[in-house]
Amino acid sequence: MPGGGLGKTVAKAKEANNKKKTECDELEEDVDDEDEKIRKMRTTKKGAIAHKATTVTASKLTCKGVSTKKPAYSSLSRLPKAERKRYAQGVKKGSKMCKKNGKPFRHATHGFSSGCAHTEARLVEDAFGSGKGEGCKLSMRIRWKQRKLIKDSKGKVTGAISGPPKDFACENCERVLCHAKYCGLKIFLCKDDGSKSGPPNCENHGY
Repeated sequence: MPGGGLGKTVAKAKEANNKKKTECDELEEDVDDEDEKIRKMRTTKKGAIAHKATTVTASKLTCKGVSTKKPAYSSLSRLPKAERKRYAQGVKKGSKMCKKNGKPFRHATHGFSSGCAHTEARLVEDAFGSGKGEGCKLSMRIRWKQRKLIKDSKGKVTGAISGPPKDFACENCERVLCHAKYCGLKIFLCKDDGSKSGPPNCENHGY
């Protein structure tokens, strides 16, 4: 039948357009938007270079059938004060999560920065701090950015090149996510290929 092939092509295109977005599709769009917003806020040369080595995470917290979205940024103190309230705050010390064997959870204080400041920790602590930890679900799309510094002949940093971002949590944050799971919060991480996974390596962290 003439035009049959074209009709099938149009039908497939409509089907693709009408295909319902997955939760990971939504969070992918959210992390793109937040990354661009933050990039525009960090306008100085130093800030632009630093932003290439930060983490931006989009999240969706679902509790009792109600979902809320919240972004998180690892260098929150570097943003304009008026903008910071939109992002996950986390804790400066201690933890809102449950105890394990009678002992409170302690965030890592070693490594490249305090574990409390990482996006995953900020989001988890905000969830438990608002009473939306146990029995709820937290989905995240992590964009942990890598960079290579550009230096002149005298060793002065003049710029940076962005490398492929990572879609997983650092070792410190793996431990945070595993403890959150232990406390009853369901954790899902959206990967580059659109799939979901739970907190990795929990056995290695004693869970």
